[in-house]
Amino acid sequence: MNAVPIRQDATDEEKEEATKKAVEQWEKMGRRASWGCEWYKRWFDLVCAAVEKKQRLKAVFFPGQVGYGIPTMEDLSDCEVDLWDGVGCGGSQKSELATANLMQKQHPGWDYEEVDVTAFLKNEFPLGAEVDALHETEAVSRWRKGIVVKQMEKVTKTESGDASTEFVWQIKCDDSGDIFEARQVRHLNVAVEQLLHRDILEPALRQCLADVELRHPTACRLRSGTPALSIGIEIPNVESLLALRDRVLSGDFDRSVNEGLARGAPEFKVKFDKGRLFELYEDSLLGLKELTEHQQVKLKEMEGLDDVHLFAPAGAGKTFVAVQHVLEHLFSHPSACLLYVAPSGNLGLHFIRWLSTRLASRKHHSDPGLVQSRIQQVLSRITLLHSPFQHFQVPSLDGDRILRRVAEPGPEKCDMVVYDESHHIFSLPPEEMSSTLLPSLSAKRRLLLSDES
Repeated sequence: MNAVPIRQDATDEEKEEATKKAVEQWEKMGRRASWGCEWYKRWFDLVCAAVEKKQRLKAVFFPGQVGYGIPTMEDLSDCEVDLWDGVGCGGSQKSELATANLMQKQHPGWDYEEVDVTAFLKNEFPLGAEVDALHETEAVSRWRKGIVVKQMEKVTKTESGDASTEFVWQIKCDDSGDIFEARQVRHLNVAVEQLLHRDILEPALRQCLADVELRHPTACRLRSGTPALSIGIEIPNVESLLALRDRVLSGDFDRSVNEGLARGAPEFKVKFDKGRLFELYEDSLLGLKELTEHQQVKLKEMEGLDDVHLFAPAGAGKTFVAVQHVLEHLFSHPSACLLYVAPSGNLGLHFIRWLSTRLASRKHHSDPGLVQSRIQQVLSRITLLHSPFQHFQVPSLDGDRILRRVAEPGPEKCDMVVYDESHHIFSLPPEEMSSTLLPSLSAKRRLLLSDES
């Protein structure tokens, strides 16, 4: 930093000129040395923060050399002391330990536990741990995600004839299932953070999310502890929200991002948490409690009609109106059954969840047990059908979870069929349509929901 370099074979004149420049730099920097070690300051700041949080400090030593080779602060400036003599730990670590020992005399909390690196690695990456492991072959070396299946200590001879202990892991690769030995492993979050620091992920995401505002991705962890990426997006309108939902549910989002990663970081793959996205999507829509005036008018117009086609732009509230229409029909026809048809199974879950929420919000159902019983009664009269439209499903409640089981051999004759996203359902090619259950469906009443397109 602001140092003046000089060649080893410099002339006296060059040395004199360099000295003058060094003095000028020294004065310019407030008479501070123009050299130093950035990592040491960062290490010291981080350890100070750890001590303040009362975290436990650990010092890791070479195998079988715990406590050896620790210098004093005075030793650090002694040119006769070789910090890199291979005893105890590395030279940089010895500087850290000398500092820690000095700080122990001045401040509480700087005591540290001395640990053998072999024991540390065994505990840090135990059997069954998910890790990134460096797979080294003659052709190529690359990091691969896998599970630790075995830990081993290998003793080898150094050039001087001394015995050297090396700790290695056997890893079962997630992708291929093959097992390989690795001398270097790391936590999965390290890979996530490295991916963030490479200018690859964000461009791939921005290409997929061109119509929304994307905040810078950050590393995080799921509730299970699994490393993950957190991406904040600001969606300008409901149409963009629905478009994103469709891309995620169809798998197009994952494929597009991974194609972008493959060009610069093929060792990484992104998997979108579809369930979590749908929960957030549902929560935003389930926040609606009352029909708008326009929706109330349309609901009134639907009364008494056997065939209804409700079409509107994406996000206009068609499903909300449909849920209310279905509930009114089921309440006014106690023996009626309903078949709900949609391109995606998740849409069916969304419909059931919204319907259950509407039932639970009714004022005359205040007891939780009665509410759940009432919801279960209504669900027992509903059958689901989604792509590839080969099997009917019956929903039910298990606590606060919605379960689905295949209906055998098929549903009872339904009084009403609801076709959600019908513009997708009825645009299937004739040969594909004929291989589904769709042509066999019949009901006295039909409700079709579609976009204006």
